[in-house]
Amino acid sequence: MKKKLIGLFICMLLIATAILAVKSLQNNVIDSTVPSHPLTGLEANWTKMQKLLASDGTTDDEFGISVSLSGNIALIGADGDDDNGNYSGSAYVFIHTGTTWTQQAKLLLSYGETEDEFGYSVSLDRDTALIGASESGIYTGRGSAYVFIRTGTTWT
Repeated sequence: MKKKLIGLFICMLLIATAILAVKSLQNNVIDSTVPSHPLTGLEANWTKMQKLLASDGTTDDEFGISVSLSGNIALIGADGDDDNGNYSGSAYVFIHTGTTWTQQAKLLLSYGETEDEFGYSVSLDRDTALIGASESGIYTGRGSAYVFIRTGTTWT
């Protein structure tokens, strides 16, 4: 009987220790989202430079659904743009010069269709842009990716 009581006591002690350990881990996870020290150096000096907007943006274009940056070039997807039909999509190229971002180009599929959602995802590496169209054809759902290359100020 003594052995059973001792065993029961040890089990209860282990369970109590485990509960405290789990609570401690939960607190650490929650606390890890809050800086443990005041921000110093570069991370404390973020300021908004400029709000980028599409030159022809309208409601439901979803401008900014995807973004990519390479050097002084930004590529911004707008999969809801309607130039080639509802949600045909587009992507915008902005160039940074001095302290200003300026729209350089609007990229569209030459044979774009309704529901292509071109611009749903974008990636940029210097003068090469990769743009995803999650639907790519009316209700197909297969999707495609398109590569654009910049020469001077022209993207093809």
